Formats: sequence, structure tokens, C-alpha cells
Amino acid sequence: MATAPTSRFPPWQRALHWLMFLLVAVAYLLIELREDAPRGSALRSNLLQSHVLAGLAILALVWPRIWMKLRRGSPPITPPLQRWQTQLSALTHFALYAFLLVQPILGMLTIWMAGRGLPIFLTGLEIPSPFVGNHDWHEWFEGAHKLLGNAFYWVIGLHIAAALYHHFLRRDDSLTRLL
Repeated sequence: MATAPTSRFPPWQRALHWLMFLLVAVAYLLIELREDAPRGSALRSNLLQSHVLAGLAILALVWPRIWMKLRRGSPPITPPLQRWQTQLSALTHFALYAFLLVQPILGMLTIWMAGRGLPIFLTGLEIPSPFVGNHDWHEWFEGAHKLLGNAFYWVIGLHIAAALYHHFLRRDDSLTRLL
């Protein structure tokens, strides 16, 4: 007996979406707060380490999201979108998933190219760098990580604005599929 398609994402997928939203917001907040902390302070170091840990959690959690997206797709939006909206949505979601993959990897490479290891959450241990430290490469990866992070303020803003547009102006179920 076939089941009717649901108009919502499964509960674990909804929870994972909002957890990742929270982790991205926390990662951005931590790195912004770090800028205000005194150089060389324990606070500044702790904020950076927490930022790194948030990024590693994002990297770990994006894989099941991608797997499920490829395996199950998304529930249909009611009423259906126009073709250009579907294409723009697909492009934006592709960019978001690329960001969720590439940004933490750039952060890891930035740390490793500085010759440092990645912290393992709450253990005091770290994953050693597989590379010999290289200042020029460290600077390049750090610049790319910052540039992408700044650019994605806009993409994330577009994603949020689109969700609010769909919910309040278009009055479709695109947002409620995730609630």
C-alpha cells in the first residue's frame, strides 16, 4: 500500500535544518565577538575555538542533509511555484549547501596551514595538521574563508527573505514544511 506524499519534511530533517541554522548563527556571532575581544586574551582564544567547533559540527551535519536531499528531495510546495522561482530556489539551495561544505573546509585548511591542529570538542585533544605550516597558504585560505563568510551574509539573508516572502506574501507552505 503506497503512502501519500507528505507536505512536510520528516521531523529529524526539520530538526537538523534548525540545528544547522543555529550553528551557523552561533559561528557568525562567535567570530564577530572575537573581533571585540582583546588580542592575546583567553576570551579571544575561546571564542575562536568555539567558532571552529561550530564549523566542524556544521561540516559533520551537512553530509546527512545532502544525502537525504539527494535521496528524498523536498516535499512539494503548495501552491506550486512558477518555473523561475523553482530555478532560483534550486540555485540558492545549491549555494547554501556549497557554503556549508566549503566554508568549514576553508577554515580547517586555514588552521592546518598555520601548523596548528583542530580542537576535538571538550577533550583538550586536537587533530594534527596533515600539512607542514605554510604562512602564504595560511593567509590565502584565511582570506578566502573571510571573503566567503562575508559574501554569505547576503545569501543567507536572501534565503531568510525568501522564506518570509513565501510565508507572509505568497502564503504558500514552503516555510511550514520546516516547522
